[in-house]
Order: sequence, then C-alpha cells, then structure tokens
Amino acid sequence: MNLNEDLSLQFPHSHLDSNFWYEFRCKSCNKLLGKQHGENAKIEIKCLRCGTINSVLEDGGSQVFLTDCNGVILYINPQVEAVTGYTQNEVVGKTPAIWGRQMPEEFYKRLWKSILEEKKAVVFQVLNKKKNGELYDASIRISPILGDEGEVKYFLGIQTVIPKTNN
Repeated sequence: MNLNEDLSLQFPHSHLDSNFWYEFRCKSCNKLLGKQHGENAKIEIKCLRCGTINSVLEDGGSQVFLTDCNGVILYINPQVEAVTGYTQNEVVGKTPAIWGRQMPEEFYKRLWKSILEEKKAVVFQVLNKKKNGELYDASIRISPILGDEGEVKYFLGIQTVIPKTNN
C-alpha cells in the first residue's frame, strides 16, 4: 500500500448508532481521524500524520479486509487471522480466494459485476475454508471505495462467521 496516498472511507449511518457522537483517533499518534453524528462519517483508513493503518478497522469482532480494485489484499485485521488461520504476511498480495473460492463460478461473476461495474455494496453468505481445511459459513459485506472521479479504488470487506446450529 502506498503510504503517501490519502485513503479514506465513508461509513453509511447503518454502521453506526446515529444517537451518539463517534470520534475515531489514530492508535499511534492520537490524531483525530473522523467524527460522526447522524448521517455519514468520513474516516481515514491511514493516518496522514504517521502512516498507521488506524484502529477503526481493527475494533469489534468482525473480520475486515481491504483490497485494491483488482481484489488483491492490502490489509486484514487480527480477526481475519484468528478465524482463517492465515497471517497478514501470508495473504497480503493475494486475493480472498485464499480462504474462499468454495462457491460456483457464476456467483463470483455476479459479485464482480455488482461491486466493480455497478459500484454497489453487496451482502451475501458464502462457504469459506480455513488454512487447516475446515469449512465455515460467513456473512460478508463488500463495499466499493470510490475515488474522486467515481472510479473504484478499493474494496472493503466485513465478514462475520455464521455459527453452526445443532439440529
């Protein structure tokens, strides 16, 4: 990832409770990265002061991954490592297919059409595979992050494991 590049995210109000103010600060230098109340919050992914990938992507129990516009992984949070068994070093530079690719090819064609061509966020359930070979179900939201010209620059994926039920 180019540390000189200005990376920021728009968080729709559905991700945050609109009854409260939120402040997001850099975990290394404490720079204010963004504030939110009500509608949308614009929050830097990378602190422009010190270059740190900030904690807004690390907080919570969801697995978060950031890819470039071709789906190449730039960042994963610690929860991705905990769930999949893959370390950041093993996945950066690869695609999420490293733990995915368990769905039919037509599924991926529709996914790419939605997120890349139509520039729409999508929510879906998939079957994924851990490093140890164990399969697991997950709910994933993938959101395109657009540049100033409206082009897709990045994708933000937020994944939650779907617990198995005992029937």
